[in-house]
Amino acid sequence: MRFLFIFFYTITFAQQSQKVDFKTVHATLLPNSIEKSISGEVNYEFEVLSSIDTIAIDAIRMDFSNIKINGKSVNFKNTTKALQLFEGFKKEKTR
Repeated sequence: MRFLFIFFYTITFAQQSQKVDFKTVHATLLPNSIEKSISGEVNYEFEVLSSIDTIAIDAIRMDFSNIKINGKSVNFKNTTKALQLFEGFKKEKTR
């Protein structure tokens, strides 16, 4: 369990910048020892401090589906290193 805490602590605070401030992360994880995988749901709360076209979240070798911001599906790209959200974000608090 300590490993998961460190993992989320790193993601939450490593993503703060001058344009986006990640406030909280809430996650539900389901490890599968047979398939050697982890699935689950992660909810971030962040504040856009100044306008930005793309927000990137560290996501090394992860797969994603059903990405939403404020309850609406958004355009995204999954690289091998990051989840990139493309929405042309304006200054506001977002979930």
